[in-house]
Amino acid sequence: MPGVFISYRRDDSAGFAGALERELANHLGPECVFMDIKDIEGGTDFPVAIEEAIKSSEVALILIGSRWLDARDGQGLRRLEKPDDFVRQEVARALQTKARVIPLLLDGAQLPTAEQLPQDLQPLTAREALELRNNHWEEDFTRLLNHIREGIYALDLEEGADQKIGKDFDPIAPGNTPLKGVFYVALAIGVVFTISGLGFLISQARFLTRARKADAHVVDLLRERESNDQGGGGYVYRPQLEYTTPTGQTARVTFSTASNPPAYYVGELVPILFDPEQPARGIPDTFWGRWDFPVIFGGIGIVLSAGAAIPFALRSRRRRRTRRLLKEGRPIITACHSIEQNTLMEVNGRHPFFLITQWRNPVSHEFVQFRSPALWEDPSPKVGERMITVVVDPNNFHHYVMDLSFLYGGPPKVRRL
Repeated sequence: MPGVFISYRRDDSAGFAGALERELANHLGPECVFMDIKDIEGGTDFPVAIEEAIKSSEVALILIGSRWLDARDGQGLRRLEKPDDFVRQEVARALQTKARVIPLLLDGAQLPTAEQLPQDLQPLTAREALELRNNHWEEDFTRLLNHIREGIYALDLEEGADQKIGKDFDPIAPGNTPLKGVFYVALAIGVVFTISGLGFLISQARFLTRARKADAHVVDLLRERESNDQGGGGYVYRPQLEYTTPTGQTARVTFSTASNPPAYYVGELVPILFDPEQPARGIPDTFWGRWDFPVIFGGIGIVLSAGAAIPFALRSRRRRRTRRLLKEGRPIITACHSIEQNTLMEVNGRHPFFLITQWRNPVSHEFVQFRSPALWEDPSPKVGERMITVVVDPNNFHHYVMDLSFLYGGPPKVRRL
């Protein structure tokens, strides 16, 4: 199946088309290039063959020579104005596909304006045009070949963006199972505390709906030994209070919290909330008296859960941004510049490696470097002379994704390169 479709007019650019087809066949393989004269067998329905070739191509080259726009038929009518003109049909169909359409200006030809083209061809004027000149053939062809390779890769990225997201986009170091286990354990504990806090909150809310207020006197401070890990410890004091119920009965309440020094003194008058059905159950009529356990357990649970979930949230966010960048960004081919190791950072006795690649901006001619995420194995044996694909945001080269799938056993999502 062809990867590059060449559209041209025989009486305008047949020589360029033939030379270009030979060069592309040498670099990409003859099965990856389609040109009508060579690739349509005798007796084949020409329009059907052209349609199938365009549909299966990732890049369409529109060769525009000096007579491409004004070529006319035997009646003097401009061919591009005729709906059955094969060149018009090729260009219009290519513009409707996902293929990268590249206008190729031959030896100084100019890209037509939108007003000079039929409506179905006008989007061609918005595509980035390249030059192909006889006296600069090597330079121009090299630039074109890079665009073709990027176009082939870009279509594969769009079709398989989800498959491109692997270990290289994981914010936690690949293979760092103990570290992942810590986050999972912390997340589980946080969930347990959060559920417990919610349970205390529901129980306390039910208690408050039926609770009644009263003034109670502290009648005793129950002394209890506070144990520690060594078996010793000092003493804490748990207040015991006495109050009169609305029915005239005397009831005693022992608070659930103990402290040292004591939070109350004997004889102190303390506002409380008590349960009419269980007079011995009461709490201080304060914010912390009402909500101490829900706030403590729920707070610890939320903090633990949120802290442990941060790496997973970062990974999810990075995956979403990566998917968007893979679909909307521009893939470029970069060369390995260097491999660095950060000896100041250590996880499980290993120092991370970073793969640095370099690309020359064809517009500014400046070199741009890209840095991989932390790699926990030396990538040198697998990199070699390999060209590394980086998908960049054309408006901000600081936003990019480096294709490191070759490091993790899976083949890069690139065909016919």
